[in-house]
Amino acid sequence: MQLKEETLEDISMTEATNIRLKIRDLINNHPLGKDVPPRDLFTMARGQGLKISERSVYRLLARYQKEGDLAPTGVPTQLKTLIESVPQGKHLTAAEIFELAKAAGMKVSLSTIYRAIDKLQAEGFVQTIRTPRATAFESASQRAFHDHLICFNCGETLECESIFSQMGELIAQRNGFEFQHSELILKGLCENCREL
Repeated sequence: MQLKEETLEDISMTEATNIRLKIRDLINNHPLGKDVPPRDLFTMARGQGLKISERSVYRLLARYQKEGDLAPTGVPTQLKTLIESVPQGKHLTAAEIFELAKAAGMKVSLSTIYRAIDKLQAEGFVQTIRTPRATAFESASQRAFHDHLICFNCGETLECESIFSQMGELIAQRNGFEFQHSELILKGLCENCREL
């Protein structure tokens, strides 16, 4: 008796997310990247113990090649697009993202926004900035390394060039870590609040 191979549609959302992330990692870590032959990717996926059909591997690889990544689908994808459309340097609270989503015609609740943001953070598409007034979010993609200046009084958040990322990379390497990113937050009073 032959076991049926599962497609992504046959499994739970959590399992599908885990498989998608593992396939993304296999593609990113392969020397050929997105040009990895589909059959090789399928063999690697099976070697990692992933229960996925060859058809699903082909579909995920085609999506990766077209979109440049395997972003989540549904509400998180729509929010990722909204957040990425905001000018660089603008940091959005969940309430502001909720208002943007409503203005874009999305029918979502604030709790759905929080769940989608959590998913985007877990997958590395959104970064968190904690300000005195609220937690804000920004796109993690297509942005140069940068640090933040945050005003204690009004919460204004400005981006500044990161001069510490090279140092962080050096420290990580010296201690056997693979460097991902560094984050420096400088806090004080902005020009407007100092004048009050």
